[in-house]
Amino acid sequence: MKKLFIIAMCLLSLGFASCHKDKDNGNENTNEKFIGNYAGEIVINGTIEVTIFGETQTQPLDEQKTDIELKITAGNENDEVIANFEMEGQPVNIKGKCKNNHVDFEPVSETIDYEGQQINCTFSIKGDLDGNTLNVNGDINAKGTLTDPEIPLPVPFVLKANMSGPLARQ
Repeated sequence: MKKLFIIAMCLLSLGFASCHKDKDNGNENTNEKFIGNYAGEIVINGTIEVTIFGETQTQPLDEQKTDIELKITAGNENDEVIANFEMEGQPVNIKGKCKNNHVDFEPVSETIDYEGQQINCTFSIKGDLDGNTLNVNGDINAKGTLTDPEIPLPVPFVLKANMSGPLARQ
């Protein structure tokens, strides 16, 4: 179960960034004020379904917390931002489109290599900027097969969770 929690934390770290406030003047690169480093604690709630010997068991994933650090850079367009962070030592970049103080990220589908195991995941992330705080929320869906020395067979799992939390500009 500890591996499933670690996987949920890794998956969570894939999906965060910021945006800009639109201005009437389209000549200015309006996302510049959001460039910087953000950090905070994210809370994850959801379920993990594991299938052992053909029987599916659902276990809650309640109020799991993880720290997140990310760097926001400007995208190629005035309304585009990119979240940059590391997961398992690998760089990750996610693009988002902004309007006013809100950002919607393109859904991200990734295959993550976690301790030699392939995990397929999809993220749907949004954020709202309030001063120097980016309040993020979104959904995580993942599935894969885990191997565990305590269980002699591979264990298929499905993770469905939502996450939310404030990230403060550093």
